[in-house]
Amino acid sequence: VAPPPNTPPTVVVTGITEGAEYEIGAVPAAGCSVTDAEDGPSTFPATLSAISGPLSAYGLGSQSASCSYTDQGGLNVVASEMYTIVDTTEPEITLSSRTAANAHGWNNGPITVTWSCSDSASGVVASTITETVSSEGAGQSVTGVCEDRAGNTTSHTESGINIDTTAPEITLFSRTPAPNGNGWNNSPVTVEWSCTDSVSGPVHSTVLQIVSGEGANQSVIGACEDLAGNTASHTESGIKIDMTAPTNIAFTGNISDGDSYFFGNVPTAPNCTAEDALSGLASCSVSGYATTVGTHTLTATAIDNAENTDLSILSYTVLAWTLSGFYSPVDMTPAGGPTVWNTVKNGSTVPLKFEVFAAAELTDVSIIKQPLKAIQSACSGGSEDTVELLASGATMLRYDEAAGQFIYNWQTPKGKAGFCYKVTVETLDGSMLVAYFKLK
Repeated sequence: VAPPPNTPPTVVVTGITEGAEYEIGAVPAAGCSVTDAEDGPSTFPATLSAISGPLSAYGLGSQSASCSYTDQGGLNVVASEMYTIVDTTEPEITLSSRTAANAHGWNNGPITVTWSCSDSASGVVASTITETVSSEGAGQSVTGVCEDRAGNTTSHTESGINIDTTAPEITLFSRTPAPNGNGWNNSPVTVEWSCTDSVSGPVHSTVLQIVSGEGANQSVIGACEDLAGNTASHTESGIKIDMTAPTNIAFTGNISDGDSYFFGNVPTAPNCTAEDALSGLASCSVSGYATTVGTHTLTATAIDNAENTDLSILSYTVLAWTLSGFYSPVDMTPAGGPTVWNTVKNGSTVPLKFEVFAAAELTDVSIIKQPLKAIQSACSGGSEDTVELLASGATMLRYDEAAGQFIYNWQTPKGKAGFCYKVTVETLDGSMLVAYFKLK
């Protein structure tokens, strides 16, 4: 019996296209579609080959889908299609960290920027990318690049990078007040510096420090800082401050507070001493000394090397001499009373008799200011008293040891009848005796 007729089946690979590229993870399912006149149609999955190529380990490369079918009559038909699995999707890059800048937006050393890389297809070459910026400058940037295994890349640029690694410059600007000629101050000292920086700029263009404590050879430090946090400093030394006045001021001499001395017997001017524990005593001097009649105040002024000053005072009195006279025949005008005029003949001589006392009687004619004064004055008011006894002899001043008094024979002016005179005797201390005369 003859076998039934049998035609070869037709086998087609379905789902994929020969030479096509498919994104990894999105490769269509390959199948086999059979058409057979005797056996009827049928389908089944295609057989996939191993992926070949340099990136096959990562699921990328060439792959074939094959279909082999043998019908019931024993006829076998084979079909295959070749395609490529690719990855064209860029990886994802995410900023992970960056060395933090300070509050001014600056760093004073290298900064490190780190990104994380991910890729859902072929995977990334490196999961972390790190870049370091170490050069100085403002507004710098750095770019991180992520790459997947298929060679796709994506990048991210981190900008606003400011780096300053250089310390600022500090310069002494002023020190006020300036020390005196002895190198000392007697008040707080302010020291000021100027700050400059050519990269980030200074936080403050000037800085100052105040030294207010007392002491010798003190120092103070000025610190400049730039916006990146770099610092520079300068030490100003040799600061000497003494704000305490000298102490224990004492007079040295024979004048004591409250003492009294007759004119001509005042002790010599005293000196003074004082102490200063810090800068030392520069000087101690006494002012106000006088030998004239009256109350005087001595001031001892102590000055230390920082020009602090303190004073000490004492008072003493210079007593006037006591003048007694004029004695008879001259009549004196009573204190507070009307003027008494002594009437004498013009050209006659009037003896002016008086005594001088400074505790004890003084007898030296040198204590009397010469010449005695007879000043013409107006004849008005008061009463008249006639001088009864007129002296004779030369007009001169002498001390009469026998009588115990000074005598001055005043010869009245001749031809001056009707004229009046004020006659004054003055001692060296300024004390005076005054009498009034009318000539006839």
